[in-house]
Amino acid sequence: GFADKDIILLADSLSDTDAARPADGMPTRAAIMSAMEKLARDAQPGEQIIIMLSGHGSQAPITDKASLVHHPDGLNPIFLPIDIGKWNDAVGAVENAIAGDEFGVALAAIRKKGAFLWVIVDACHSGTITRGAEQGVLAKKVGPAVLGVPPERLEAARQMAAAAMPKSRGNTAEKPKPSSPLGASPQADGGYVAFFAAHPDELAIQRNLPKGYGGGEKRPHGVLVFYLVQALRTGRAQSYADLAQMVLAGYDQWGATAPSPLFEGDLRAGLFGARAGEAKTYPARIASGQLIVDAGVLDEVSEGALISLSAASDSAAQPLGYARIKEAGGSFSVAEPVPNREVPAPSLKTLDETGRLTAKIEERGLALEMRVAMPEHKENFSPREANAYAAIQALAEGSDILPKSIRIEPASGTADIFLKLANDRLWIANSDGEIITAGRRQTANLSLQRFKDIPSTRDEIVKVLRGQFKVRNLIKAAESMGAGPASQSLEIKAAIARSEPGVLSANAKAPDDRACAKPMMDRLPEHTTPLAGPSELPALAHCDIVYFTLRNTGKKVLDATPLYIDGGGAIDYMGPPEGLRLLPGAPPRIIPITIVTWDSKRGEPFPIGLERLLFIAVEQEDKTSLPADFRYLRQPAPARNAGALGGSNALHALLQEAAFGTGGARSSSAGPNLGAAGIAQFRWKVTAPD
Repeated sequence: GFADKDIILLADSLSDTDAARPADGMPTRAAIMSAMEKLARDAQPGEQIIIMLSGHGSQAPITDKASLVHHPDGLNPIFLPIDIGKWNDAVGAVENAIAGDEFGVALAAIRKKGAFLWVIVDACHSGTITRGAEQGVLAKKVGPAVLGVPPERLEAARQMAAAAMPKSRGNTAEKPKPSSPLGASPQADGGYVAFFAAHPDELAIQRNLPKGYGGGEKRPHGVLVFYLVQALRTGRAQSYADLAQMVLAGYDQWGATAPSPLFEGDLRAGLFGARAGEAKTYPARIASGQLIVDAGVLDEVSEGALISLSAASDSAAQPLGYARIKEAGGSFSVAEPVPNREVPAPSLKTLDETGRLTAKIEERGLALEMRVAMPEHKENFSPREANAYAAIQALAEGSDILPKSIRIEPASGTADIFLKLANDRLWIANSDGEIITAGRRQTANLSLQRFKDIPSTRDEIVKVLRGQFKVRNLIKAAESMGAGPASQSLEIKAAIARSEPGVLSANAKAPDDRACAKPMMDRLPEHTTPLAGPSELPALAHCDIVYFTLRNTGKKVLDATPLYIDGGGAIDYMGPPEGLRLLPGAPPRIIPITIVTWDSKRGEPFPIGLERLLFIAVEQEDKTSLPADFRYLRQPAPARNAGALGGSNALHALLQEAAFGTGGARSSSAGPNLGAAGIAQFRWKVTAPD
């Protein structure tokens, strides 16, 4: 909705794209800073201003101790304009770089005029340029070494930061709260929201998206930008918090250890341009004997979605009929008429005679499948690796013990997970195909040493793939279905109690090899930090406790099943043994979740990365209803280890299909088919000491 005259576009090689307008100049340091100064001069109270930066990021050492307040790791995030230079030791900076603190000052000047500011940064702040050509992955990063930053400068900055870090009892360094990539958030009069592609210590990535784009065509997109555009085009977001949650849902498919976006500011503010209550409609037509809808993956229209069809001239009337999306491209889809709710399937002839059509999404689609890339064959496989390869190859050729919805294919750029064989282990990598073989961020893997033949190896690999399939599809179901009608009655508040580092025993094997304090079960501790909502993605460490307070504000009974999904794919029930039934008007129930990153019994680390708690909620008629209990979905971590149900039958069927079924595309929206049910979820990044 912005007019061309109100947009400043600085870009390199824009003429090589299908952009509708030319660039206003090159993205040099001077041009970028001048554009932000112009925005500050022209801004008026109440206006909406958006600044988007997409490019490369890096880090530079901090030389001023005062800056450690905002950058406690000693490194300053920097954005690299096209005229970037090298490190200049005389001034202690990379020539022409724009530091996060400089952005903060420029943004504060805009907010002082009373304008609402939305900042979008699709860049990262560490590392060296890498490319995974086979998987179509590009990290949007440039390492300090490429910019000529002396290693001793980086080390000096880290030591200065370590010396300035406060100490706690037990002589263990307390980790400061992660800061914004812009340093201090630009405080001023106007509102402020910021979306970042990655946390300050992570890499922003570009990938070939979407999967299956245009029947197999893929194009490189920044992950943040792709899911942001997709979320905006759907028209479902009414606030920046809604938008953030939709972007997070897109990131989820890249796995627990993948980069995660960061959001800050007034996320509860109404989204600029949102139109509450308006159902999104799309043009539809009959072409070449097919029903074509002008909406696709970029509009969050996927295979299995149910649409209603109306005449464009009378879209408010009763639908002419319904159709199911059978093939989704980037911006268009092919649908097939189907009967629905006693309405017979319309014929293509009838629809064609109607003329211009409009389509409305009635139920979003959910593809319950998982694509697995074969490991590369090597001549120097060990005997156990050769057995594993043979077992995987046999599964790829067809097997009754593996669901058909788990498809094993040659290595490609569109797989959900990549299998790798190395060091007598089967590595289960995320969609980028990269593996980390050591350290606390080690890629999930299965040791092959206890399997002597192909059948035993095959059976364990099947367990691993089924476990991955289950956890991924449950997350898909939760995100596609949403909180649902039950969320109107289920009030969930979350707060974090940070742990106090204690004294380690003499035989401790790691900095987090220590017992955690028992959580309070009847009330919250005195000092807790409330979570703003599901769009917040806090970093949690060993012994931190997240307290959830649940209350039924409605008039009907609610059954809730809290399921924890950790970074290794384990699913565990976190409620009381008798189940969690919430009665209307009853006192709130407290569910504490203690974060544990070290297994003291086994003497080894637990998985880390993106973890979450799902609350599956079902509204019941009264206290006599059979409990809706989903704890049967529990499972151990797939790569670490080789009931009766009441309530909503449709919800049960959906989750059964997601966890154990044969897959395929089906509808998943919460609505008449699923009853008053929904899935609320909270996410966080679990970190471990270096």
